[in-house]
Amino acid sequence: MRKVAVIGGGAGGAAAVAELVAAGHQVRFWSRSAQTLAPFQAQGGVAFDGILGSGTAQPALMTCDFAAAIDGAEVVLVCLPTFAHAGIALALARAGSTI
Repeated sequence: MRKVAVIGGGAGGAAAVAELVAAGHQVRFWSRSAQTLAPFQAQGGVAFDGILGSGTAQPALMTCDFAAAIDGAEVVLVCLPTFAHAGIALALARAGSTI
């Protein structure tokens, strides 16, 4: 089991959360927008229906707090458009990430 931070609350991030949780990893799900996370929080995770079956993947944490999302992560998966990558790289550097 790995500790994984999924950065990005859109479709790509949600799909990554579903797959990583199904694979048994400890996942933290981050979005910069509380409004984006609200539906996931209301249903207790990321609902999925497809090749993995159906259900709700429950990440260990769903947050807008970047530092909390990456704290202790062994892997940070960035699921954002390329124009956001520079800002995320700077945020990781500021947080002292060695990932």
